[in-house]
Amino acid sequence: MIIAELLNNAVIHGNQNDPKKNVSISCKVENENLIVEVSDEGDLFNLKIPEKPDLFLDYGRGLYLVSKLVDFIDVIKDNRKKVVIHKKLNKKNNKLEDNPLTCC
Repeated sequence: MIIAELLNNAVIHGNQNDPKKNVSISCKVENENLIVEVSDEGDLFNLKIPEKPDLFLDYGRGLYLVSKLVDFIDVIKDNRKKVVIHKKLNKKNNKLEDNPLTCC
């Protein structure tokens, strides 16, 4: 869900559904963290994650949910805009902690 939300945001909100613009994703494990970077060619936006999303708005719930599921989220602008998330891995078995989809 996290990666799908970040990719959807990059295509729809970042690149404004422009088929000429690219979205890229990178994933790595570093210091017991899964690090995912999703970048797009859109303009930098002010990342404000609401404490409680307004359920009547057409936007704002996705990044709120992502922020609750990850340990860190940030937006970086260099030659492209990147949303970076970190999720702590379980040291014992190298699986995501608190992930209901992982098995024993």
